[in-house]
Amino acid sequence: MNLNIIGRNVEITAAMQEYISKKLSNTLLRIEDELYASVAVYIEHKQHNIEINIRHINKTILHCKSSDTNLYDAIDDLSEKVERQLIKLKEKEKEKYF
Repeated sequence: MNLNIIGRNVEITAAMQEYISKKLSNTLLRIEDELYASVAVYIEHKQHNIEINIRHINKTILHCKSSDTNLYDAIDDLSEKVERQLIKLKEKEKEKYF
C-alpha cells in the first residue's frame, strides 16, 4: 500500500501524518490487493476538509471526502467512509465470480 499525504495551504505535522497513516492503514490493509492512495488535507471556510483517492489494482478508483470543524473527527469519518466503500467493492468482486 502506497499512501501519499498532501497539505494544501496546511502544514502537515508529524502527528497529523502519523494519525492519518494509522487510521487509513488499518482500513486499507484489510484489502489484500495493492492499493495506491493519495490524501489531501485543506481548510476552507473554517472547515477541515480531507479527501482521498484510492486506485485499486483492477483500475477502480474510489473517492471519499469528509469535512468537520475538527481535523481528527474528519479523519475518523473519512476512515469509516473508505471502509464502507472498500467492503462494497469487495462484495461486487465476489458477485462477479459467482
